[in-house]
Amino acid sequence: NEYTCLDIFKRWEVEVLPSRNGKKWDSIKLKHIMLWEGWKVRIVDNLQSTMKDFRDYRLKTISNNSCNRELNLISSIFSHAQKEWDLGNFVNPVRLIKRPPYDDKPRKERWSNSEVKKIFDGSNLKYGDTPTKVQHYICYALALGVETAMRIGEICKIEKQHYYKEDGYVFLPMTKNGEEREVPLTNKAIEILDILSVGLKDEDLLMRSQTSDRVGANFRKMKMKVGLPHKHFHDSRHEAATRLSKVFSNTLELSAVTGHKKLDMLKRYYNPTGKEMRERLANL
Repeated sequence: NEYTCLDIFKRWEVEVLPSRNGKKWDSIKLKHIMLWEGWKVRIVDNLQSTMKDFRDYRLKTISNNSCNRELNLISSIFSHAQKEWDLGNFVNPVRLIKRPPYDDKPRKERWSNSEVKKIFDGSNLKYGDTPTKVQHYICYALALGVETAMRIGEICKIEKQHYYKEDGYVFLPMTKNGEEREVPLTNKAIEILDILSVGLKDEDLLMRSQTSDRVGANFRKMKMKVGLPHKHFHDSRHEAATRLSKVFSNTLELSAVTGHKKLDMLKRYYNPTGKEMRERLANL
């Protein structure tokens, strides 16, 4: 078998990558992976040293967590090749090496109402007004994220027909983890969706032509403009999960709302302050 690791990566890129839900980020990771010059070794050779060399090479420039994400992708690629392609017997090389330890410190940034208002003010938009510019959609997307814990990509793909106002939820046919999800809506989330859905047909996207890339890029410019360089859009997910946990105290219920398949990942997004926990104790 003369197949090399690089051959495996190139074939996967053509045959499998286009159908992946996270193809954008997988494509970026794969590009960095394939830049390494050590992949021109046959898959039937002992790849343990090759894999260790790649790990050590990447750890010189990226974090442990980023390296592990690349190793996850490599492992997925080789697993697919083993199961779907008739290439003979070979070993998944990622299983032959020790992984770098994960940095388990969760990001604790959250969005306060005053910070969300800064984004509205910077966009010259008053809450309740009809959005007409790109920066206006940034505001409502962020406000909706804080209310629902939806990801930016999920928000940008909501069609009007999937907004069930009377029942109070949004239906997401396809999420990041490949599954559908029904997202319950707060009263404010319903207000926001009412604003976004004015004048739309059932099949229209509530965010019009605003893609997650476009919203994300413009959000990053806006946060710098209003003096919030340390904030991420994704922090809205932290904020929402923490707020929603006051209602959905059962972690299984909360994970159904946020879409987390692993409860240990949900813990990263649940960041109550000491004051908030004290208030709960006071209410016993």
